Amino acid sequence: MREPCGGLKWIIALAMLLLLFNGCNRGASPAAPAVKPCELTLAGWVSSPVEEKAVRNQIAGYMKKYPQIKITYRPLDRFYLESLDRMEKEGRGADLFYLDAQMAGDFINAGKLQPLNNLMMEFGTRPGDFYPDLLSAFKKDGETYGIPKDFNTLGLYYNKDYFDKAKVGYPDITWDWGKMKEAARKTGLVLTPHGGYGLSLPPDFARWLPFAFQNGAKVLSEDGGSCILNSDKAVESLEFYYGLQKDGISQEPAKLDCSWAGEAFGQGKAAMVIEGGWLIPYLHEEHPEIKFGVSQLPRGPAGRGNVLYVVAYCISKSSKHPVEAYRLLSYLTGEEVQKEVLHTGFALPSRIALIDDPYYRENQEAVAILRGMEGATLYRFGDVGAAFNLAFSQAMSAVFSGQETPRKALDTAVKQVNDVLQQGGGK
Repeated sequence: MREPCGGLKWIIALAMLLLLFNGCNRGASPAAPAVKPCELTLAGWVSSPVEEKAVRNQIAGYMKKYPQIKITYRPLDRFYLESLDRMEKEGRGADLFYLDAQMAGDFINAGKLQPLNNLMMEFGTRPGDFYPDLLSAFKKDGETYGIPKDFNTLGLYYNKDYFDKAKVGYPDITWDWGKMKEAARKTGLVLTPHGGYGLSLPPDFARWLPFAFQNGAKVLSEDGGSCILNSDKAVESLEFYYGLQKDGISQEPAKLDCSWAGEAFGQGKAAMVIEGGWLIPYLHEEHPEIKFGVSQLPRGPAGRGNVLYVVAYCISKSSKHPVEAYRLLSYLTGEEVQKEVLHTGFALPSRIALIDDPYYRENQEAVAILRGMEGATLYRFGDVGAAFNLAFSQAMSAVFSGQETPRKALDTAVKQVNDVLQQGGGK
């Protein structure tokens, strides 16, 4: 896991240093292999209509550049991994697809991904052009299996009108758990007559996890051989997270008749939610009337904590056209396309060169998501992502339904993960 880094100035300074180093070590790019006509299938989930539109435009641009290549795009908005597997079994598997870092180990160890080192050399892809932590999430034993297309962290979204009515100051870098809780209580008083709440937090492992980090909890032991996310610090953080709902300060989205927290925020049913950059274009497109801001997550007893979500494009090992699939991958992760993605707002580019793009100066909401890198931990824990997701999703559901205490639920989840690890899972 990553160790917490410093502030935004430190992030920018490091990016500039990496750019300088990489620039000094650049040689001439090799000539890419000749284009061979073929048909490719690209699959990815859809975080918002804005993302789907952006991907379709990127594909259209690519086919205009390479008219001899036909691309079929399959946006999969539910049961993504199951859909990928079904497509593969039916003989219409995707050549190129999204994969998040948490599942990278499972796919690599199952032999489902095409090794990319040789293709990277053929096309002149420079590893140093990407943030090191993002690229490393898709590497094993020196081999690269995915090129990061973008990343996200979590931010605290707040409705300015509700804060103004409650006479509460907007979130800033001084906020801690106590200030967030008090602001949720006060803004909740404004919303209560209308069936809303000051905060809407889902029973979601990935949303609670930053609170665990903010309290000093760790997911894995130092050697990475066992899960330890049932420590006292982890339990305390989940007690706080769930306690916000138990005390009537927060409400989960489903009980507000919403499918996710962003929808609850957009409908004015919550004064605050914790989401990634994908919420920004959703609000601009679907709820332009909402006056909102985004701040870093509040500090916990142990300081800053956040989660670094990374998504890569990967090539299926079963693809009949790996070279052409990589040509498409190279285009989609290129600087021009990544700049377009940045300007949509739903994700941040993985290419270091875009750190000084004017978009950051003009959009403070995106800066808040970028600042989330402070104290962030890469959302990948060993090579058993599926086991982690299942065990801790069940734990969160058990806690929020009142069936189990935070301690019992975490003990159960940790045992499930450790059983997989001890059986050689991920090796």
